[in-house]
Amino acid sequence: MPDSAATLPGGTTLEVFLDDPGHMRMANPDEELRSRCMLLQRATGRPVTLVTGDLGMQLRADARGLRHAEMPDKYAKDATRRVAAGED
Repeated sequence: MPDSAATLPGGTTLEVFLDDPGHMRMANPDEELRSRCMLLQRATGRPVTLVTGDLGMQLRADARGLRHAEMPDKYAKDATRRVAAGED
């Protein structure tokens, strides 16, 4: 929606893009995420970076021309367990 963005401290803009009515999610969650990243990239005209710890996801993003970055270890799924165990 036009004029629906919020401006946060420091000038950062936050806008939430909702799926079109009737959007059916893909059976493969990775493919759905890549598809949504590509849509966001087209809608904004700016590069989108997919952050993941999954090498296969990185390779598939690369094949689609989508930028990707390695998920920092501290944000990995088991990060909470590692911190609780004193490993981080």
